Amino acid sequence: MLHQIFPYLNSPDYYSVYPQICQSIFKIASAIGGDSLYQTVVILKSAIFLSELGTIFLLKALLSARKNAQSLQLIYILNPLVIIELSGNIHFEAFMILFMLMAVWLINHQKYISSAGALSLAVQAKLLPLIFIPLLFRQIGLKKTIKYAFVCLIITSVLSLVLLNSTERFAHFAESLRLYYGKFEFNGGFYNLLRAIGQWFLAYNPIAVLSKIMIALALSGMIWVYFRKFELLNGMFWLLTIYLAFSAVVHPWYLTPLVALSVFTRLRFALLWSAMIPLSYYTYSVIPYSENYWFTGIEYLIVIGFLIWELNKPESSQTLT
Repeated sequence: MLHQIFPYLNSPDYYSVYPQICQSIFKIASAIGGDSLYQTVVILKSAIFLSELGTIFLLKALLSARKNAQSLQLIYILNPLVIIELSGNIHFEAFMILFMLMAVWLINHQKYISSAGALSLAVQAKLLPLIFIPLLFRQIGLKKTIKYAFVCLIITSVLSLVLLNSTERFAHFAESLRLYYGKFEFNGGFYNLLRAIGQWFLAYNPIAVLSKIMIALALSGMIWVYFRKFELLNGMFWLLTIYLAFSAVVHPWYLTPLVALSVFTRLRFALLWSAMIPLSYYTYSVIPYSENYWFTGIEYLIVIGFLIWELNKPESSQTLT
């Protein structure tokens, strides 16, 4: 089966950057499914579906703890993008969301070691949750945050060594990460704007330099969040927003964690974004693939305009505290 489908991958020449959780589920599904692509896909979708059931339980528990309306969980549960991209298209943001919310739930119950373990599992689904750790300083204090980060680092490292158990594998993983952050571009917001300006002045695509600039801008925005007095889930929401805003690659399924966190805020721009971002799929309607920057511009102009309107509503002021 591998020889039949491998040539149809969109990046068959690149080494995988999927962490341990993803690789383990891939291996289990392949072992059980054998030569049957259908059975393998059913197993993968079943794993995603089960993780979504866990997410629903955690959404309910976190909303109850905050004394918020239980109906708010429908923002995530019934979101078309979430349904299509996670259980439908088998994207492992589902496990990131599950373990991310589990980590918050455990922190609320002062089970910090268990929470660090849960966040480590979230990192083993997607590397991104590491950006949340500095938020804990204002939640649990410096000493506990350092201990939390240390436990998370140890568990993450041990789990990673199962996959990256040789110098060659580690080098391949690092190479693919460098390619992702230095070569790839798809549906970027501010990235596309700055790239267009750069191309106009330089007459070539300045992606090598621009990717570093975008990382610096994203880090600056994240530092701003770290020093604000954000409630934990609210801070996580803004960190993800900033990360996505300055990313060169924003696939539709990347928004699903933001949709999950929007359940706990008054802001609804993430829901509008989840409705607009399918426009980016136009890229795959032409061969060779070519991104339509008009569609990208429309997507981001509408979303940013709506966000500005939301932030200027008096009742939304508390979302920035």
